[in-house]
Amino acid sequence: MKHYYKKDRNAKRLLVISHGIGGGGAQKVTAMLSNGFSDRGYQVRIVTTSPSESIYEIRKEIEYMPVHARQKTSFMRTLYRIQVIRKNILDFKPDYILSLSAIPNMLAIIARGCLKADLIVSERTDPSRHPSGWLAAAFRNYLYRFPKAVVFQTESAKAYFHRNIQKKGVVIPNAVLPDIPVSIEEKRRKKIAGMGALTDQKDWMTGIRAFEMTVRKHPEYQLVIYGDGPERTRIENYISRHKRLKDKVFLPGFAENVLDKISDAEIFISSSAYDGISNSILEAMAMGLPCVHRCTGRRSGIFNR
Repeated sequence: MKHYYKKDRNAKRLLVISHGIGGGGAQKVTAMLSNGFSDRGYQVRIVTTSPSESIYEIRKEIEYMPVHARQKTSFMRTLYRIQVIRKNILDFKPDYILSLSAIPNMLAIIARGCLKADLIVSERTDPSRHPSGWLAAAFRNYLYRFPKAVVFQTESAKAYFHRNIQKKGVVIPNAVLPDIPVSIEEKRRKKIAGMGALTDQKDWMTGIRAFEMTVRKHPEYQLVIYGDGPERTRIENYISRHKRLKDKVFLPGFAENVLDKISDAEIFISSSAYDGISNSILEAMAMGLPCVHRCTGRRSGIFNR
């Protein structure tokens, strides 16, 4: 999928760099911000470090350039991504570069080098947990000295970094769109819903085990998790080995109208091992759904805003 813009020499140019625009919180924010800047007259190009089809609407004026890194080793794929990002900077000549998530942020900082475009990077999760490994985290912390600004979701995430990075840090919590559906209590059924990628970070196994204990006393409930990812096979195998979960736990994948699909749930859950600010929890709360949230990591301030 590619979208091309009609060139306007007077318009400001924004290059957005993300790991994808498929399903997920950071991906949704990428789409929202890109559309918002496009609506304000910016020429926008999105470069993703991995190819993905967006389940979110992208304005037709926006150009989408996925990076297809097929090299055999991780190191060579990383070098290729840096090369493609730098080529896009030189070709597109952006006034501003906006990068989202730690790994794309690091690639963007290296790729920009000494080029003139103002670079803003955004942390989308708990910086003490991602990227994993002390060397990657130390390299990230070093590179964050070079962008013009660093956006954080919470004050606690900002406080994790050195004071020199905090000085150029800005805290911007996630947004919830105004056209969000409302959950009507009379239409709710015996359904527990969750949404998010099937990854180690989201730790749906903990949520499923908690549901397994719940369903012993409340067998009328079902658990529906909207999302996809590398943990799908492991989760499906676990469900198939436990008779109590068969015909009770469903994994329908990502859905474009996922908020409509969860609006009839009686409870919304999130079992993430760590997050920045969970988009899904904010949206479920805005809909009026009762929420059960595993509160771990640097998420202080979510519930008192």
